[in-house]
Amino acid sequence: MFDYLDRIEQHLVEAGIRHWEILCTRSLSTPVSYEYDKLKAMAYREVSGIGLRVIHDGRIGLASTSNPNRITQLVEAARASAVYGEKAAFEFPSQPANRAVKTCDESIPALPGERLVERGDYIIAAIKEKAPEVQVSVEFHPTVHKITLRNSTGLNGEYETTELAVSIEGIVVDGDSILSVYDLHDSCRDDAPLKAMADRVVDRVSKARTLSDLSTGAYPVVFAPKAAAGLLIAIQMGANGKMVQKGASPLTERVGERIVDTRISIHDDPLLEFRPGSRPFDDEGIACRQNTVVEHGVLKRFLFDLQTAGRLGTVSTGSAGRGISDPPSPTWTNLVMEPGQDSVEDLLAGMKKGLWIDQVLGAGQSNLLMGEFSLNVNLGFLVENGEIRGRVKNLMVAGNVYEALSNVETFSREREYTHGMLLPSILFGKLQIASRT
Repeated sequence: MFDYLDRIEQHLVEAGIRHWEILCTRSLSTPVSYEYDKLKAMAYREVSGIGLRVIHDGRIGLASTSNPNRITQLVEAARASAVYGEKAAFEFPSQPANRAVKTCDESIPALPGERLVERGDYIIAAIKEKAPEVQVSVEFHPTVHKITLRNSTGLNGEYETTELAVSIEGIVVDGDSILSVYDLHDSCRDDAPLKAMADRVVDRVSKARTLSDLSTGAYPVVFAPKAAAGLLIAIQMGANGKMVQKGASPLTERVGERIVDTRISIHDDPLLEFRPGSRPFDDEGIACRQNTVVEHGVLKRFLFDLQTAGRLGTVSTGSAGRGISDPPSPTWTNLVMEPGQDSVEDLLAGMKKGLWIDQVLGAGQSNLLMGEFSLNVNLGFLVENGEIRGRVKNLMVAGNVYEALSNVETFSREREYTHGMLLPSILFGKLQIASRT
């Protein structure tokens, strides 16, 4: 597939560059999208590229191209950039251990657009049969992604992943009010539960038809997995070795300390079967493994790539991620949070008066690096005496992620994979809610 690798290697030898790494990527996707009940687009996209990283005169050079006929220019650009590059604190690894991880479904490359159109029609019909006022948008995004990595120490690795991402959004317009309900499914397999997804959209719309009020104050709050993902970003950022190296992480110097509730354990797991973030080795060729970041509330480790680890005098955790034009940096694959013992219904049933948050907006507006969050509640419901009373509008929830995760009542045993995370629903004892009504 990448028959130009030998030619790149030959040019590197001729240029006198002894330490190098070539990353080649190719992605094929055939997205199908609907907008407001109508088929909008069917497309075919192919994207490929070559990323070259060298260590020359002790410094790192980087160059990239999407044109395999520009190999000479690629090599020269990498060598020239090394003059101004960062001093290398690592050596390229040899062949990685063979880690078996299932990342492919052979049916996805053979999935025709016509079949996806049939599925889109089915979803729209299923929603509108029960909720005709809902305007439905659907997107199917099947992708085949191939990675090849070769370096000067003899590493020659390759793997392929498939992915089928499905998203459904239902919109209800009532005067000046707009209700948006969405559901997601992302997998390496063709296993999206379309009926269940459509039913969840209808269920949320039905619950949202009744409006309720909640005044400003501190209340127990249940975060559904889609909403909880906006909080866990803080853990991802704080445990990123690059942030630690820069001295920007609030978790620096806290390995071995309790940072959240002792019932919380969080892993980065690139070996989960059929999850889009899974892979046998990272983007530097280090064999992947599960990394436990938080164990029973205690911070155990940070995630590192080779350069970051070298600068801090430690070793890579097999967590390097990169694009062809970017240097590697520590990257999460699949964040996994251990489940609890209770059902979601149990979490809600125990609430005298509180809030169930299904969707949030605004995580990007928060200072999540320091753990601070301020999220607009995009879809939230008042819960009284264990019963859902109706949708609550114009609310914001704010606090500190580490404090909130130290004030947890319980978690659900059910988990959902969303936004690259496998999460339970989380019941917080009290969070500050601000109402704008």
